[in-house]
Order: sequence, then C-alpha cells, then structure tokens
Amino acid sequence: EHRVEEVSPSEIHASSSDMRFVWGVLKKIFPNFFLCWLIYVTTFMMFPGVTFKRTISVLSVPWSVTLLVLVFNVLDTVAKYVAKARWSYNQASTIVLVVGRFLFFLPFLVMATKDNAAIICTDWFQLLNIALFAFTNGYATTAVMTMAPEMVKNKEKETCGFLMSFPLAFGIVCGTFLALVFKDIS
Repeated sequence: EHRVEEVSPSEIHASSSDMRFVWGVLKKIFPNFFLCWLIYVTTFMMFPGVTFKRTISVLSVPWSVTLLVLVFNVLDTVAKYVAKARWSYNQASTIVLVVGRFLFFLPFLVMATKDNAAIICTDWFQLLNIALFAFTNGYATTAVMTMAPEMVKNKEKETCGFLMSFPLAFGIVCGTFLALVFKDIS
C-alpha cells in the first residue's frame, strides 16, 4: 500500500519563508557573490591551461609545470594571509581588483602564442606574471569572502557562508569550460 504524506499549512509557510530568507540574504551579498564567481572564471580561463602553453626554458616540461603550480599555490596562500589585514580593502577596491585581473589575459595569451615578444617571453616575466595572478586570486577571494558576511545580520551569516560557496564552485566550472576557447592557441 502506498501512502501519501500530508504536509501541514505551517510546514508550507515555514519552507516558503525559508526561501524568502535565503533570497533576502542573497540580495544583500550579491555584489560579492558575483565577484567571487568572476574571480574563479578569470583564474580558470588562464590557469592551468593557457599558463602551461609556455614552459620555463631552463627546465624540462614536468619540472616547469611543477614550478609554475608551486608558485601559484604558494602566492595564492600567502595572499590569503595578507588579506587578513581587513583595513587594506573595501568594496570599491575589490571590484577594481577583480575586474582588473582580466588584464592578465594579455600577457598569458602573448606568452602562449609568441616566441619573440621581448620581455613578456622571458622566464622571469612568466614567473612574475603567475605570481601576481596567484596573489590577486587569493587576495580577492579572501576579500569577497570576508566582506559578504559583513553585509548581513548575525542570524543571516550562516546562510551567507553557504551561499558564498556556490559562486566559487560555479566559477571554477564556468572558467574551466570557457578555457576550452583557448585550447588550440599556440
């Protein structure tokens, strides 16, 4: 025998008010929600795919890739600690930083497609470029993840934390798929 479970009117009201609560929190944090997504779209469009189109000239390909990943991870982590200095950013400066990260596309794409671009195609420039790209990734991520809960009331902070995990994961997915546009450049 199949039994249909009944839902009381109070349960219906509670679930719809929960959705209104979530939407209310999302509206308050949306600028940082969007910026978090944009950070990871930008990052994963260039790293690792386009980044590894050019390797460090004095290293074999495996060691070059290992060094570039190491530099990225170390600088990304260092930036997350540096961004603990809450006084060092605000909403406006974070927007400029996140949008400004698109400027990294130019050197990455030049490195991937040209062999004779004087300064841009040097090993030291490639390391500096990946270091700055990683640093801005970690710093901007910490900034948006710190500022989002500051925009809501105490009772909304937990929901804010759950909501801010979505644009991070979705940004990685979007950036990874958008990186396919660059898969054949050389």
